[in-house]
Amino acid sequence: MSARELLVEVGVEELPANDVARSAQALATALATAVAELGLGGGAPRVFATPRRLAALVPDVAPRQAVGEKEVRGPSRDRAYDAEGRPTPALLGFCRGQGIDPSQVETAGNYVVARVATGGGEAAQILPAAIEAAVAGLPFHRFMRWGEGAIRFGRPVVWLVALLGDEVVPVAFAGVTSGRESRGHRFLAPGPVALGAAADYAARLRDAFVLADRDARRTAIEGRLGEACRAEGLVADAEPALVEEITDLVEWPTPFVGRFDARFLALPDAVLTTTMVHHQRYLPTREAGGARASAFVAVRNGDDRRLDLVRSGNEKVLTARLDDALFFFQRDRERSLDDLRRALGGMEVGAGLGTMLDRADRVAAVVRYLAGAAGGDAAQVLVRAGDLALVDRASQVVGELPELAGEMGAVYARAAGESEAVCEALAEGVHPRDADDGLPSGRAGRLLALALRAEELVSGWAAGRAPTGSEDPYGLRRAALSVARVGMAGDLPGGLDALVAAAGATLSGRFEAQALTAAVAAVVGFVRDRVAGLLAEAGVGAAVAQAVCAAGVDPMAGVARRAQALERMLAGEEADLLLTAYRRAARLVAQAGAQGPDAPEPAGGSGAAHADPAEAALDRTLGEAEARTAQALRDDDPSAYFATVASLARPLDAFFSAVMVMDPDPAVRARRLELLRRVVGLASAVADLSGIGRRREEASVS
Repeated sequence: MSARELLVEVGVEELPANDVARSAQALATALATAVAELGLGGGAPRVFATPRRLAALVPDVAPRQAVGEKEVRGPSRDRAYDAEGRPTPALLGFCRGQGIDPSQVETAGNYVVARVATGGGEAAQILPAAIEAAVAGLPFHRFMRWGEGAIRFGRPVVWLVALLGDEVVPVAFAGVTSGRESRGHRFLAPGPVALGAAADYAARLRDAFVLADRDARRTAIEGRLGEACRAEGLVADAEPALVEEITDLVEWPTPFVGRFDARFLALPDAVLTTTMVHHQRYLPTREAGGARASAFVAVRNGDDRRLDLVRSGNEKVLTARLDDALFFFQRDRERSLDDLRRALGGMEVGAGLGTMLDRADRVAAVVRYLAGAAGGDAAQVLVRAGDLALVDRASQVVGELPELAGEMGAVYARAAGESEAVCEALAEGVHPRDADDGLPSGRAGRLLALALRAEELVSGWAAGRAPTGSEDPYGLRRAALSVARVGMAGDLPGGLDALVAAAGATLSGRFEAQALTAAVAAVVGFVRDRVAGLLAEAGVGAAVAQAVCAAGVDPMAGVARRAQALERMLAGEEADLLLTAYRRAARLVAQAGAQGPDAPEPAGGSGAAHADPAEAALDRTLGEAEARTAQALRDDDPSAYFATVASLARPLDAFFSAVMVMDPDPAVRARRLELLRRVVGLASAVADLSGIGRRREEASVS
């Protein structure tokens, strides 16, 4: 029998858009992996995904496993047979486990072995368990339970299809048994759709008004959007992220153009487009000349029947939202910036953090610290932006559209006559909002972003709002990532430790000093972890990234160069010798520290004070290296720094070969330990090499 196609479809109640593509791809990957591991061949899977179904089709699945043979080692020969050469219980138990007779075992060296046939299983018999495991392991952003069962899934499971060619594969999951019936579009073809074979899937669903192929559906949306706009002389602002979301909201897309009253064009463009995009999932449009048009494009999950009625309903919904937005905007414009700032005093932050006005004062204090540290022409702009950083949080527009925080602050500041530089800083200070968002383009905006995130992080930790596991309701991981990204871009005067300490100082009096100290330390460590993650994403080895960040990330602008220089050093010929010697030195220093101080080093600390030539040689080498590394640190030249550290490998190895560090004479022991302390201090100034040494040693052993 020839190879066949395996189709698995999980039918569900409508999934959130952000789960559709991700979960379907996970299903396809899991199925393809399972088919390959079972020895059934398989090819590149095809993914199908809509809000109501997750499906995958794996081609070239063999009807049965290939037959093979494997060698299984049993007990040693002296345990397998007694003195008369008869099988012992150990051998008999081994043979039972392998399903063979003792006469079938062979000897290989000092052991008995069995040659056991593998494979040969029917695909239809071994696939059900693998399919159930693949479905049960699908990822979702949030899980649900329903009924009385213990199954957790993204949404309740309604139907299940599992076909190998034209044969149903019996699978049961969440109380649903697999069959060959899918479902059509919920409204246009709500009945069952019988599938003759796995290969019929896409075509049969298309006949039932379901474009199951997600890529084909997105392409259709993009093409039909363009057609609808051209017919009206418009151009859509087709944001890729919105098109992707719409793709995962519909099964049979039909775009159409709607209109709204031109009076709403008086709204700031950000308010107008955010209302359309974030609240209604509409695409804003422009006239052919580029001006904003009083029209939008929406995508219906259905066909074009009674489309005028659908268009009218959507226009009414948008008009109501824009009426609210215009009313809020006009009311906000009646208030001065000072009025808005005072209104922050009526907005409680909670958890002992006071009001939003208290938070605004804390942000302004951190901004003043940064302005003083940065100096230059941006200082005055930054201080004013810091004073106004949170005023728009008291506006009615931001209360309705919180994603416009910062943007509306710039709008209101511009209307109040603030300088364009201040307005730009306010608009940019809220960025980056996430890992995909760009950095602020202006320095004042970047420094304001750092102040906002530093206050947010320290306040969160002090108030007991730190992330736990996968939970991060206050978005502190995003805030820490923003600090890491902006700092690494080169705009953190004074360093991370000082920034976080400045934010901690603004909370003095609200929390106990010990708790604040712990919060500041935790935030610094948390941001360092984000820096290490960014380095790893950029191609730096995880061990190197962690080693560099463990020694501190300041100055953040050079952390990537330091990591790259360390990687180059570790690729050199002396790396293993250096790491071995460094680890030994660090261990001896740590042990000596735990046992208490030895006798003091003889006065002078020069080579002349060392009776042993190896001591004197290491002392001279260290003196020269300390001078060179100090200069390299002043010049911010990590390559020169690590080249100097690497040059200690052979002198340090020679020292260990020539002397016993833990000499019985306390004075000699103290002198030699002092040399090692200097080695450890010099080598650890930019990276903690101890972890790298352990990992390389473990890798070589394995």
